[in-house]
Amino acid sequence: MTKDNCTKIGFVSKLHGYKGEVTIIIEKEFEDSLIIENLKSLFIEFNEQLIPHFIENIGGTTSAIVVLFEDIKTEAEAKKILRKSVYVLTKDIPESKTPKNDHSLLIGFMVNDKTFGELGMVDAILEFPQQLLLQLNYKSKEILIPLVEPLVAGIDQKKKTIAVDLPEGFLDI
Repeated sequence: MTKDNCTKIGFVSKLHGYKGEVTIIIEKEFEDSLIIENLKSLFIEFNEQLIPHFIENIGGTTSAIVVLFEDIKTEAEAKKILRKSVYVLTKDIPESKTPKNDHSLLIGFMVNDKTFGELGMVDAILEFPQQLLLQLNYKSKEILIPLVEPLVAGIDQKKKTIAVDLPEGFLDI
């Protein structure tokens, strides 16, 4: 397999137990877009070549997954892939509506509320560990709107608009 049609998603960080399982650290930009349950194989880089390894069992979180490969059954075999880069086929990475690391593209978008209509342009995107916030000015007040699904109804890239459905009283705070 060539690197042309694959994307690096992380690296093998450590052993998990003694039966050949390993922990793979996922790069931040793929944490929300990678659907680990759908993966059938991963590619491990050895000497500039990508070697496919079929998955027997996979689990974990969005940032660190635990994998048991079909062809790696012992601790000694698992040690051979430690600190190696891990790739997937690029086509296996779903395109997210707004890539996690590209939220700055939303600056300048017009925010429209279902009830109140046009609220204003996004001035900045504030990043916090729990969530992202849209910052805009509405009637000379700074408003912060969490960029979460219940509040954000949709993002139209072509029209450069963000549709929101804010709860009653949200703009009065």
